[in-house]
Amino acid sequence: MTVSLWAATTATPDWPRLDRDLAVDVAIVGAGIAGLTCAYLLQQAGKTVAVLDRRDVASGMSSRTTAMLTQICDAPLSKLVKDFDAEVAKTAWEAGKTAIDFIEQVVAREGIACDFRRVPAYHYASTVEAVSFVREEVRLALSLGYPAAFTDALPYPQASFGALILPEQGQFHPRRYLLALAERLRARGVAIFPHTDVSRVRAGEPCRLETPGGTVTAERVVYTTHHPLDNNLLVSKVAAYQTYVIALKVAPGTFSQALAWDTEDPYHYWRQAPQDGYDLVLIGGEDHRTGQEAEPERRFERLEAYAREALGDRSYELMYRWSGQILDPADGLPFIGRNGAAKNEFVATGFAGNGMTFGTYAGMRLTDLILEREVPAANIFNPDRFGLKAGAVTFLSENLAYPTHLVERLKPEPQPDLAALSPGDGQIFEQDGQKVAVARDATGALHACSAVCTHLGCVVHWNSLEATWDCPCHGSRFAVSGEVLDGPARHALAPVSLKVPEERG
Repeated sequence: MTVSLWAATTATPDWPRLDRDLAVDVAIVGAGIAGLTCAYLLQQAGKTVAVLDRRDVASGMSSRTTAMLTQICDAPLSKLVKDFDAEVAKTAWEAGKTAIDFIEQVVAREGIACDFRRVPAYHYASTVEAVSFVREEVRLALSLGYPAAFTDALPYPQASFGALILPEQGQFHPRRYLLALAERLRARGVAIFPHTDVSRVRAGEPCRLETPGGTVTAERVVYTTHHPLDNNLLVSKVAAYQTYVIALKVAPGTFSQALAWDTEDPYHYWRQAPQDGYDLVLIGGEDHRTGQEAEPERRFERLEAYAREALGDRSYELMYRWSGQILDPADGLPFIGRNGAAKNEFVATGFAGNGMTFGTYAGMRLTDLILEREVPAANIFNPDRFGLKAGAVTFLSENLAYPTHLVERLKPEPQPDLAALSPGDGQIFEQDGQKVAVARDATGALHACSAVCTHLGCVVHWNSLEATWDCPCHGSRFAVSGEVLDGPARHALAPVSLKVPEERG
């Protein structure tokens, strides 16, 4: 299993899980950047708040990001203008700008040491054919009032034919920011409970959140769980992708501080993380649909080959590597607002590659909704939207995976050779007509569970890089033991008693 730079350089607080019943104004499920931002603002507004997470605080995708803070969306301006209009495109960029400004303000107000700094961002053409696209992006950005420019000078040594440059973007250490924020929230009375799985939410006035340690009663419920829970229509509007990052040690000052990404599909992206006495250059990319890569190690090999070619004879050392998951919305915009028809429930998801900015913006806008303030652009990010022009083709193409992978339940599986299964290996086989997922953990202990995802019944695939069972349909991920790591699945893979002898040694 990989460990990110952010996780390796921060200590996880040992906070207790929920062990009693609790009543609050607002319960937030998910202790990442969206959930903690929302909690911070609600506490300032005088609301009582509880934050629950099935894992540690800031240990999900907020710890596996590259933490590039930019208002430039994954969806190009030209696409947003074509599929929606210029006003929507400007709103999407303003959301990112608002989020970066907010993070900067919180860092200053709370005195948080998280390496926040303003840096320029570059979206560069990696082929001659892409130059016209980049120039059009510059033209549109200028027409919307942003100080973009076209430049031939890039901060990194990758091949380029020119780039859009936008000043005053940002970067930071996401875990240092979020853990400090969580510490301050706890000191101000916000109840934060890691390792507290919400098994069921009973809608009503108030809502009731059931956990193994107690029930939380709340007037409002906010889902900031990366994947939406208990909303399969919303699940169908986002596609889960795995992305990969390497961190290379270089001499300080080798490159100027900047964010950069190319026009390839999937694209590659660059940023730096200065350390004491040296710089780390983070290079990411090689995205693919979650659960649909048999050899994820090759993705790192490609990234390292890409880095070697770009860096040439410059000296560097590989220090960290990790993977993360992003959720691409069908029409290019995140979903932020009320959770379907539920009157007292709110949700935020589908941030694509803009998790830190859209996550922060989501926390701000959800707070406005809960406090019944006027919400800028509420309709644009409404989770119930479904624009035929903007998202129908992507919606259909991304959801073709579901029926295709359901057919895998009918495919015969080979008999297992458990003796040949090494630590970190996993495979699917059949037992009494049931698909069984067997794997050995790092210690060599054997685990067996149902191979059928508890969300909508697809067969999971083994991820040898992260030692997880990943669902290729909607992105649910399970530990080697079957425990849920990432939704939308709510329930663990059921344990299975093997009838095949292990025959080791």
